[in-house]
Parts: sequence; C-alpha cells; structure tokens
Amino acid sequence: ENDLLADALNALPQDNRDILLMYWFLELADREIGEKLNLSRRTVNNRRQQAYELLRKLMGGDANE
Repeated sequence: ENDLLADALNALPQDNRDILLMYWFLELADREIGEKLNLSRRTVNNRRQQAYELLRKLMGGDANE
C-alpha cells in the first residue's frame, strides 16, 4: 500500500505534489503554502483538490468517493 501511494504521488505533477506534501507533512494552511509558492490561497486550494482527485484515481479509487 505504501508503494502504491509513493508511485501515485510520483505520478502527480510536481506543483500539485509539492502542495500536497506541504499540506500533509508540514501541516501548512493553504494561505501559508501560497505565500511560499507565490500563489493565491484559492489557487493552492484548487490545485490541492485536483491533486486529491488524481491521487484517488491513480490509487484505483473513484474520485467521487
């Protein structure tokens, strides 16, 4: 399962992966991530949601679950 997650994360576009990793592991809020990446909070939120959907698909789940 960990290998599947690692492979799915590596398949994400770099910018989306960076946002997810900062959110999960550094526990940064969208606003804080936006400040670090010079993006709006809304852009960070949108990219994070897109990354979640793609990650679910890559791991064999339904993105609508």
